[in-house]
Amino acid sequence: MPSSLRKGVVKGRRPARVLVSWQILLICSRGLGFQFAVVKTVIFASRLLECSACREGWCVLKTRAVLFDMGGTLVFATCSESETFRRILRSVGITRTKRDIEEALSKTKKELDAEGFAEKFGKIPREEFWVRRDSCVLKHLGIEDQKGELARVLDRRWFDFANFKAYSDTQRTLERLRETGLRTGLVSNGYEEEIRSVLSKAGLSTKMFDVVVGADTVHERKPHRDIFEYALRKLRVRPEETIFVGDQLDTDYKGAEDAGIRSLLILREKARAIPNGTRIIAGLQEIFNHL
Repeated sequence: MPSSLRKGVVKGRRPARVLVSWQILLICSRGLGFQFAVVKTVIFASRLLECSACREGWCVLKTRAVLFDMGGTLVFATCSESETFRRILRSVGITRTKRDIEEALSKTKKELDAEGFAEKFGKIPREEFWVRRDSCVLKHLGIEDQKGELARVLDRRWFDFANFKAYSDTQRTLERLRETGLRTGLVSNGYEEEIRSVLSKAGLSTKMFDVVVGADTVHERKPHRDIFEYALRKLRVRPEETIFVGDQLDTDYKGAEDAGIRSLLILREKARAIPNGTRIIAGLQEIFNHL
């Protein structure tokens, strides 16, 4: 099957019959020669799609775009948050145990959650958010940082010490989807700048996606429907023409479903308690069974 005809089709099922209102074309046309040419063209196109596509097991797609979550779906961290924090502190001559930092992170979360600070994520500048958060962590570690200089060092150097890798099926899946003619997008709860940094560390590029949406793009995070609808508008596709793939039941799967998007929950780790009826995949290659 010519590569130009494979765009918008995928192996697995027989093709849907091509329906063309050729009668209308005949009525609107005046010359018999033109009518004959139209009939021949319609018959040829139908036979080409039905016969050639059937022989190779291809079928017409109903999906036009696939959206992805990032962490736990396309990439994973090889270094924990507490370990990254510890390494940066050690680089400036400050020693704290990983356990100390984990306790400080936990206390910080409780303190800032009580203030409702987490709701500002994506709504205020990235540096402002993280400097405030890291200043609180340093306070619980007993480290003096009144001017916030160390907190800014932590922010600037975070991705010098953090590390991420793409799952083994990530790049090939993205390539196959684009070869098939599908649009791809990334919808993450990180800031856009952080998304670019994570992808770069994982050996991926934003060029692999037709749209990249972060929490600061629309000042909302998943599962808010605005972040999904923004991606749909940018891709110029309808919700029913789109699939969303993520690893979190509430923020990813249910969030996309509430926006009218078909969702797939990817479970790369051991099985979790999942409600009946949830569409589950174990790897990205299984996406092609749902197009």
